[in-house]
Amino acid sequence: MVGTNSKTTANPVEGERLKGSAAYNEQVENTLLGYFKDHKTEPNGTRYRWLTTDLNGDGRDELLTYLDWCGSGGCTCWSLKAQTRAGSSTHA
Repeated sequence: MVGTNSKTTANPVEGERLKGSAAYNEQVENTLLGYFKDHKTEPNGTRYRWLTTDLNGDGRDELLTYLDWCGSGGCTCWSLKAQTRAGSSTHA
């Protein structure tokens, strides 16, 4: 599962903060690179922060990424749902 060193909470307590990470994580990196490839997007120097948490209460963490793709409308944040593919857990 992605994000073994991040905080996970199925039912956040009011006022509780989730901590994002800028630390390298091979699974997060591979997930994002796969997404870029699938959508024919060049990541050219893209920087991001990430965290995993169960957003929908299904017991599986979603991957949240905040990218440095910023413009007049703000910055880009992705929520990627966990999927199982041939015995491995990924996000899409």
